[in-house]
Amino acid sequence: MMHSPARYRRRIARRPRTAVVQADSFCNLNCTYCYLPDRDRRAPMSVAIAEAVARSVAEFAWPR
Repeated sequence: MMHSPARYRRRIARRPRTAVVQADSFCNLNCTYCYLPDRDRRAPMSVAIAEAVARSVAEFAWPR
């Protein structure tokens, strides 16, 4: 059964309220269902990428 997108408009915010950013690929949880092959490798996010993410999030947080 297909639903019209209009059905979801009242449930989905026009602007995101939360942004989740993973600044490093490392994870020590070792979940049995994890699909990430290099989760035990440290690969921190570069400063340039972090700044770009911050600018993108700011556009949603403080629209012009």
